[in-house]
Amino acid sequence: MKLTNTTKGDLGLSPDEVVPAGGTLEINNDALTQHKKNPIVKYWLTNGALVESGTSTASMPTPSKSAKDDK
Repeated sequence: MKLTNTTKGDLGLSPDEVVPAGGTLEINNDALTQHKKNPIVKYWLTNGALVESGTSTASMPTPSKSAKDDK
């Protein structure tokens, strides 16, 4: 599983596992399941600070044509 940090600061899942600012971290599914029990990690996942692979493209807005492009 890949976690992406969308913030400007590092996010520590544990002392040994840190997702760098704007970066990604490969993590074992069992370890991620354990980290999700932590209320802070759960909050980061719900507010979009951390994004799991597979959900990142679904949560990113797609470019749309503006009214200006039609003129």
